[in-house]
Amino acid sequence: MTPVTRTEVLRDRVNTAQPHTARIWNYWPGGKDSYEIDRETGDQIRTLHPGIGDYALADRQFLGRAVSIPEHAARTLDLSRPVALVLLGVVIFIGDHEDPHGLVRRLTDALSPGSRLVLSHTITSPAMPDVDEAVSFGNEHGTPRLTQRTPADVTRFFDGLDLLEPGVVSCNHWRPDAADGPLPDEVAMYGGVGRKA
Repeated sequence: MTPVTRTEVLRDRVNTAQPHTARIWNYWPGGKDSYEIDRETGDQIRTLHPGIGDYALADRQFLGRAVSIPEHAARTLDLSRPVALVLLGVVIFIGDHEDPHGLVRRLTDALSPGSRLVLSHTITSPAMPDVDEAVSFGNEHGTPRLTQRTPADVTRFFDGLDLLEPGVVSCNHWRPDAADGPLPDEVAMYGGVGRKA
C-alpha cells in the first residue's frame, strides 16, 4: 500500500466547493491559484463592485513598492535587527471582538527599533457603497469573513510608530510608480508603512 504524502493530505483539506477569499483575491489580478467556485463568486462580486479587480492589483503593487529589500529576504531573520512585518490583507480577517489593534501592537512591540510595519486593509466609506455590498455578498457566500474598517481605524494600527509619507492612503496613492500603469483615482484598499523608533 502506497503511503499518503503530506501534499495529498493538505489537498484533501481544501474545500473546493466553497469560495475562499484568498483564492478570489488571487483570481482578480490574473492569478492562477483558484477554483471555478472562486472565479464564479469573484465574477459575481465584480458585478456588484466593478472596481474590485483594480483594488486587488493596487494591493499587489503596493506590496512590491513597500518591500524593496529582496536581497535581504534570503537571509535568516534576526529579530534583534530591523525587519519588516508585512500584513497585507491579513487583519481584515480579525474581527473587532478579537482586538485586532492590540494584536498588531503586540507584534510590533516584539520588533527591534528601525523595523517597519507594512499593512493594507479594505475600507468602508460612504463614498463607496458598492464596496460594502460586495463585502457583504462575499461574507455571505465565502469564507473566511472579512471585516471592513474606516480609514481612521486603519490608521490606528500604526499608533506608536512613525508613519512614513504619504501616510495611510489608497494603495495606488502610496508612492505611485509609472511602471504600475493606470489605476483609478481611489481604491477601497488602504495601506501604509510605519517605522518603529
